[in-house]
Amino acid sequence: MSVKLTQDLSFSLLNTGNITVVATVDNVNAQNQLVISGAGFYSGVSVVRVVNSVETPIRGATNFPISGASTIAFTDYEAPLDTPVKYRAILDGELTVDSNTVTIVTDGRTFWLKDVILGAFSCKVKVEAMSDVVRPANVLGQFKVINRQNPILVTDVRQGRTGTMTLSAFSTGDIAAILNIINSGNTLLFQAPASANFPDMYFQAGDVTQTWRGTSSALIHSFTVPFTETDAPSGTAFTVAGNNWLLVTQFGTWQDVENKRLTWLDVFETPFSEADASPIFVPDIIDTFSRTVSNGWGVTDDGTAWTNVNGSASDYNVTPGAGSILQSTTGVFKYSLVSPGSAAFNNCNQFVTVKTTGLGSVTGSTVNIVELIARYQDSSNYYRLLAHIQTGGNNVSLYIIRVVGGVTTNLVTSVGSGVTWADNTNYTLKAGVVGGTLSIAFWQGEFENDPGSWIATVNDSSITATGKLGCESNVNTSNGNLPITTFFSKYKATALT
Repeated sequence: MSVKLTQDLSFSLLNTGNITVVATVDNVNAQNQLVISGAGFYSGVSVVRVVNSVETPIRGATNFPISGASTIAFTDYEAPLDTPVKYRAILDGELTVDSNTVTIVTDGRTFWLKDVILGAFSCKVKVEAMSDVVRPANVLGQFKVINRQNPILVTDVRQGRTGTMTLSAFSTGDIAAILNIINSGNTLLFQAPASANFPDMYFQAGDVTQTWRGTSSALIHSFTVPFTETDAPSGTAFTVAGNNWLLVTQFGTWQDVENKRLTWLDVFETPFSEADASPIFVPDIIDTFSRTVSNGWGVTDDGTAWTNVNGSASDYNVTPGAGSILQSTTGVFKYSLVSPGSAAFNNCNQFVTVKTTGLGSVTGSTVNIVELIARYQDSSNYYRLLAHIQTGGNNVSLYIIRVVGGVTTNLVTSVGSGVTWADNTNYTLKAGVVGGTLSIAFWQGEFENDPGSWIATVNDSSITATGKLGCESNVNTSNGNLPITTFFSKYKATALT
């Protein structure tokens, strides 16, 4: 008996050193992945999330059978945002092994709606407004007493939060995502960035009101969602966050699905990726510049970060309604770039609406008042599609320029747009890059007024890799109008899949 105990103990201690618990962050889906290795000797494991010494069980990871498996993986869909967490694996109720510490990082403006049972419905949302939050009293009964002025109240713990949140949607994909998760009828999880000081909340949605404003491609939908806080739902997640029916439709035929997914369980539980098939729908990148940012442009309405190149940080600012680039010297190419989250933007249309307020008549030399950047690899390799204000009348001509290895080549040179530039007037530049075809259009007005035709098109296949997109302006040497500020009021990039 003594020998057996010693042998079992030595075997257990020997394997303890080989057990690893590794946590990794999936910032795209706001979740953490956990892999436990080397625990095949044990019969079962439970995993808890540890935040500030408080342990919370992970959904689907309580008394999980190991059955000799060398590796076990779990996903924590409910980890808090912007908060350091670690995980503790408890093997056979005795041995504990901790993971590394990880943090789901947001930009401070990202909110999530999650269905912790049907993870495929979870989505990022833009919170337009949050009402006052009420925590109702829980009065179980009120009794009047003879000869007493005041009644006797029987109360219990105060109820959870109630109120109304308003969510904004800027694209067909955003609208579908919000409707899908609300229509499930399940208890949902609302997560806010740590800077919002709004603790994670499980809730049931009340009667939802959908409204919209704007016109055409600038249409914005708002969803007013009454909420009542509830306890976390029980049960195990049935789908992988990030998977949804739109991704299944990426496959050309059902045979293509069967070639990649052998069973319905595989369809539910295997993450989809761009390697499976080309995306059928990718949300637009949209910016209406409805914020205040100094020394930069911040992030777009859909949460994509702008990065400024060249000039001083103070040359780039946003006031509600417009981002701006200041040109105080000639010959400096100043641009702000976004990095698309999908390779689908290798083929895309970009739109930007701009104006000036104090330019007047262009003198000395021309002004490249607005440019759109495509397939930007670095400052020596990208495409420029631009509107160029001429001297002697402010006529606008169009150029398509290739920059490869730092060498600039005009592919389209000084094609007339039929437009004359004037201050305090909105103009829109449209640029298309599809395969080896580059196209440009320009008109007076908003980008919703798209005439639907190109002014110039050219073929070039020098740059084929997906790259950054963005906006640029510059002033040619000898111009006499400095300083010049270009105001960008709307930007949109649409992937063409």
